[in-house]
Amino acid sequence: MMEQVIYIAVIAAAMVFGWLLSQRRQASRKGDERAVARRTRKPRPRKRS
Repeated sequence: MMEQVIYIAVIAAAMVFGWLLSQRRQASRKGDERAVARRTRKPRPRKRS
């Protein structure tokens, strides 16, 4: 009986944690997109041929 309660509590905590992460990601998605664009937009060094 006690094991079931602990199991359910762990699942509920994981669900809440994932929901909070998704909410925070949605809120800061614009800033993240800008950071990712800045990171990936580095000019490649040209090959000398």
